[in-house]
Amino acid sequence: MDENIGAEVGRIRRFGHIDIVTGRSRETVQAAKAWLERHKVPYETFVRTASTKAKAELNYDVFIDDSAELMSLVASSLDNSGILYTQPWNRNADDMQRVFRVERWEQIPAVLEKISTMKK
Repeated sequence: MDENIGAEVGRIRRFGHIDIVTGRSRETVQAAKAWLERHKVPYETFVRTASTKAKAELNYDVFIDDSAELMSLVASSLDNSGILYTQPWNRNADDMQRVFRVERWEQIPAVLEKISTMKK
């Protein structure tokens, strides 16, 4: 994860509402929230889902995640876009419609700008 993740996430607030959505077990939610607080990651709502499929069914315009499985589900919808944060486990993921790949969080604002321009 990027060193200044809290500041980097803060830079995307101008694009809209930020929610943290996770498929973590109930037992790990407090640890995740503590990590977010420790790194000063801003967000409006923390949402826990039962699965990746459940994440994709949420009503968000843009999903930012490191899950190629989630991005595949996002690409199959007609309304959403995705930003795939590159990690070792998703490097071989296929290119997908409306899914943009980034290597670093600092690249995300420019991608969000591009997505917002495409939707106009």
